[in-house]
Amino acid sequence: MTGARTDGALGLWVLTEAVCGWERAGMPVLAGPVEATALGNILVQARAAGFVSGSLESLRDLVARTHAPRRFDPRS
Repeated sequence: MTGARTDGALGLWVLTEAVCGWERAGMPVLAGPVEATALGNILVQARAAGFVSGSLESLRDLVARTHAPRRFDPRS
Protein backbone atom coordinates (compact mmCIF):
# COMPACT_ATOMS: atom_id res chain seq x y z
CA MET A 1 0.00 0.00 0.00
CA THR A 2 1.22 3.45 -0.84
CA GLY A 3 -1.24 5.23 1.42
CA ALA A 4 -2.78 6.95 -1.59
CA ARG A 5 -6.53 7.42 -1.48
CA THR A 6 -8.48 5.36 -4.00
CA ASP A 7 -12.22 5.66 -4.58
CA GLY A 8 -14.31 3.11 -6.43
CA ALA A 9 -17.15 3.25 -8.90
CA LEU A 10 -19.48 0.44 -9.83
CA GLY A 11 -22.07 -0.37 -12.43
CA LEU A 12 -22.98 1.89 -15.32
CA TRP A 13 -20.72 4.64 -13.99
CA VAL A 14 -17.77 2.95 -15.71
CA LEU A 15 -19.16 2.73 -19.23
CA THR A 16 -16.97 5.61 -20.36
CA GLU A 17 -13.79 7.16 -19.04
CA ALA A 18 -15.47 10.56 -19.22
CA VAL A 19 -17.80 9.56 -16.38
CA CYS A 20 -14.85 8.51 -14.23
CA GLY A 21 -13.80 12.10 -13.69
CA TRP A 22 -12.27 11.44 -10.29
CA GLU A 23 -8.93 10.64 -11.88
CA ARG A 24 -8.93 14.19 -13.27
CA ALA A 25 -9.15 15.42 -9.68
CA GLY A 26 -5.87 13.70 -8.85
CA MET A 27 -7.27 10.52 -7.29
CA PRO A 28 -6.82 7.02 -8.73
CA VAL A 29 -10.10 5.21 -9.33
CA LEU A 30 -10.76 1.47 -9.29
CA ALA A 31 -13.85 0.87 -11.43
CA GLY A 32 -15.81 -2.32 -10.99
CA PRO A 33 -17.74 -4.26 -13.63
CA VAL A 34 -20.64 -2.65 -15.47
CA GLU A 35 -22.58 -5.78 -14.53
CA ALA A 36 -22.23 -5.06 -10.78
CA THR A 37 -25.93 -4.32 -10.20
CA ALA A 38 -27.09 -7.41 -12.07
CA LEU A 39 -24.51 -9.62 -10.33
CA GLY A 40 -25.57 -8.29 -6.95
CA ASN A 41 -29.25 -8.91 -7.68
CA ILE A 42 -28.61 -12.46 -8.88
CA LEU A 43 -26.43 -13.32 -5.88
CA VAL A 44 -28.93 -11.93 -3.34
CA GLN A 45 -31.79 -13.83 -5.01
CA ALA A 46 -29.72 -17.02 -5.15
CA ARG A 47 -28.90 -16.59 -1.45
CA ALA A 48 -32.58 -16.09 -0.58
CA ALA A 49 -33.50 -19.23 -2.57
CA GLY A 50 -30.79 -21.28 -0.84
CA PHE A 51 -28.59 -21.81 -3.91
CA VAL A 52 -25.63 -19.97 -2.33
CA SER A 53 -24.76 -19.19 1.25
CA GLY A 54 -22.70 -16.59 2.98
CA SER A 55 -22.88 -13.02 4.17
CA LEU A 56 -23.38 -10.08 1.87
CA GLU A 57 -19.72 -9.26 2.44
CA SER A 58 -18.67 -12.72 1.24
CA LEU A 59 -20.84 -12.34 -1.87
CA ARG A 60 -19.20 -8.99 -2.60
CA ASP A 61 -15.81 -10.66 -2.15
CA LEU A 62 -16.84 -13.30 -4.68
CA VAL A 63 -17.61 -10.63 -7.27
CA ALA A 64 -14.33 -8.84 -6.48
CA ARG A 65 -12.35 -12.08 -6.94
CA THR A 66 -14.00 -12.94 -10.27
CA HIS A 67 -14.19 -9.48 -11.88
CA ALA A 68 -10.97 -7.50 -11.84
CA PRO A 69 -11.41 -3.74 -11.46
CA ARG A 70 -10.09 -1.33 -14.06
CA ARG A 71 -7.73 1.33 -12.74
CA PHE A 72 -7.93 4.94 -13.89
CA ASP A 73 -4.83 6.89 -12.84
CA PRO A 74 -4.76 10.68 -12.45
CA ARG A 75 -3.99 12.57 -15.61
CA SER A 76 -1.05 14.95 -15.65
